[in-house]
This record gives sequence, C-alpha cells and structure tokens, in this order.
Amino acid sequence: MLSTLSHIIVYEHYNDDDITNGECHMMGNIKNKSADFIHFFKRIISHISIQHFLYLLAFTTFGIGDALTGALLMNIKGVGAESNVFFSHLYSTQGPGIFITTKLWITLVILILVFISYIQSHKKSYWMTNGFLAAISIGGIMAIQANIQAIYGYPFIDPSKIIIIYLTFVFVFVMLGDIIDSHMVKNPKKDIFHYHGPIRKEISRPGS
Repeated sequence: MLSTLSHIIVYEHYNDDDITNGECHMMGNIKNKSADFIHFFKRIISHISIQHFLYLLAFTTFGIGDALTGALLMNIKGVGAESNVFFSHLYSTQGPGIFITTKLWITLVILILVFISYIQSHKKSYWMTNGFLAAISIGGIMAIQANIQAIYGYPFIDPSKIIIIYLTFVFVFVMLGDIIDSHMVKNPKKDIFHYHGPIRKEISRPGS
C-alpha cells in the first residue's frame, strides 16, 4: 500500500515537472516568435522613407477613401450627388463595383506615372515628387470630407473649389520641391535632407 502511494506521488511529481517544462518551453517559443516579429517589423519600418509613406497615403486617400465615400454618397443620395458627370454615369450604368475599381485604377496609373517620372530624373526630383504626392493626398482628404458631409446633410465645400485648392497645392508644393531639389544638386555637400552619414572629420580639423 505504501509502495503504491509512493509510486503515485513520484509519478505525479514527474508529471508536474513535465507540465512545468512544457509550459516554459511554450512560453519561450512565444517570446522568440514575438522577438522575431518585432525585429521583422523594425526592419520594414527602417526601410520606409517619407516618399514611400506619401505614395501609400495618396493611394489611401485619393484612391480608396474617395472611391468608397463617393460610392456611399451616390448610394444614399443618388447619382446626382456626384459632381463628376463621368463617374456619376459610370455608377448608374455599371454599378458601385466598377465605379470603385475605375477610381482605384486611375489613382494607380497616376502614381505609376509619377514614379516613372521620378526614375527618369535619376532620382533628382525627390522633393518635387513628394510635393505632388502630398498635394494629391490633401486633395483626397478634402474629397473624403466633402463626401461624408454631403452624406450626413452638412454644408460642404463646392467640388469646383476643392479642385482649385488642390491645383494650388500641386503648384506650390511642386515648386517648393523643385527649389529644394535644385539646391541639393548644386550643393550636394550641404544636403541636409538626404545626408545621414558621419560628420566629415575635415570640418573639425584646425586650419582646414
């Protein structure tokens, strides 16, 4: 009887140790996977530049956001709520799916053309490209806001005024970007926007 009890106690002791070791092993795997995911996420973030973010922002606002809110607006208020005759006709004849797809494709084509132009400039139009992407993002945000205000019956900016404001932003931001790019081409050693290397030792040398 005593020997049986001792075997049971020893078995339970070993079984508890196995469960504890298993839990520790599982927790260790979770921590390792979490560390790997964090490291992977940090690597992605480290490779994202301002321009990458602006491309994503432009597609999200000018493309996705404007398309979805525009489709919702026409679904609730009717096709007459859309100021663009082409898109209102497209929605009424082809439906919301084709309308959204067409808007996304148009946005994608615009961004591809911007990227091609940037590559053809040998990447010397960095800030001019950023200026255009920022302007198109602002235009998308204004369109989204106007669509949402129209859906809920609030006063909204006239679409023609949004276009004028958008074109003004494009002109101003592209011009400012071109000025910065020209300055960087003429003064590559004074590039305060792209230079991330160590400070040149010659600067600190006396008499240099």
